[in-house]
Amino acid sequence: VAKDDSAATDAYRGAGRPEASYIIERTVDRIARKLGIDPAEIRRRNFIQPSEFPYKTVTKFVYDTGNYEAALNKALELLKYSEVRAEQERLRGEGRYIGVGLSSFVEVCNFSYQSASVRVEPTGKVLVFTSTSPHGQGEETAFAQIVADVFGVDMDSVQVIHGDTLAIPYGWGTAGSWTLTSGGNAILKACKEIREKMLKIAAAKLEARPEDLEMREGRIFVKDAPDKSLSFEEVAGIAYDPESIPEGMEIGLATTSFYVPNLTFPFGAYAAVVEVFPESGEVKLLKLVLVNDVGKVVNPMLVEGQVHGGAAQAIGQAIYEEIAYTEDGVLLTDTLSEYLIPTAVEIPWMITDRTETPAPNPLGTKGVGEMGAIGLAQAIVNAVEDALTPFDVKIEDTPVTPAYLWKLVNAEKKE
Repeated sequence: VAKDDSAATDAYRGAGRPEASYIIERTVDRIARKLGIDPAEIRRRNFIQPSEFPYKTVTKFVYDTGNYEAALNKALELLKYSEVRAEQERLRGEGRYIGVGLSSFVEVCNFSYQSASVRVEPTGKVLVFTSTSPHGQGEETAFAQIVADVFGVDMDSVQVIHGDTLAIPYGWGTAGSWTLTSGGNAILKACKEIREKMLKIAAAKLEARPEDLEMREGRIFVKDAPDKSLSFEEVAGIAYDPESIPEGMEIGLATTSFYVPNLTFPFGAYAAVVEVFPESGEVKLLKLVLVNDVGKVVNPMLVEGQVHGGAAQAIGQAIYEEIAYTEDGVLLTDTLSEYLIPTAVEIPWMITDRTETPAPNPLGTKGVGEMGAIGLAQAIVNAVEDALTPFDVKIEDTPVTPAYLWKLVNAEKKE
């Protein structure tokens, strides 16, 4: 029987994918160094090619879409890879230790179904009840964009309700970067059903066929005769008026839809440039480039926010955050004075960009919430190890703290 005084651990952000990606990408860099191949080149040689998708892996997962080399090429271009390598050699001659690290990784998202109830009120206001629950990511905005796009109305007329189990339909909440793709597609499905009914109502009143109508800018009109139209609010009102609704049609504009997703596989290519000070073990982040492919993007600003937030957490994983105990099990890092997290001072300006390979679902989206946390830590650690190539240092643990690096460097000197 073994006694353990340390605290239990659980998923943070990424739930296993940061660890798996870290091991893979650290191994790839070690192989590149052993074989004398540029780290970018060894990745290119082993990428799944775009023509091979959907691609069934040895673990039986089927990757949906991807173009990994395009993402890596964009990251290298933004980094100015050749120039950085030349500068690295020049500075090494001056006794400065600059390192470059890469990471090409694949995520997996959308493990569970979601549901949505959508109701258009007689006033034309749209209420959306979603089983997933945004808690700071901003999906209320993205959901409203989807609804507004389907109905051709202003976003201000859309209200998104979540988190109230008395009001919302059954679903699995938010996790696994699935909120927009699973939750959003459920909303899209429900909206399309209501839209179809509204077009039928408008068609009866305008003496046209539903397929000849268009819904845009708050109006439903005949494509070839735009002046022949009804407002969105007028059609909504008709739907709730027993005297006006077309014969045989049920009163109201409300429905509930469920969306069962297939797994999606967003991916990215990240690059880091660091400077290491062997005499102190300090690591300074000089440049970070993060290129993601999350399929279609509904709201670019929300995507950027998720990437930046995840990246900040990865920086902590790589060089700052550590739970430390004394030999007899006393926690040393029990406040934020001892447990270090990166702040705006330590986080450099990030260069972010995207490639786009849509997923095979109605929205074309894949997921983004955990990308930064999954892909960046290994790029930073690869860069640190690359900087210390003259010392033949092999990093086996994270975080790469100054004390840990100093011991590694000086251990090599003693030998």
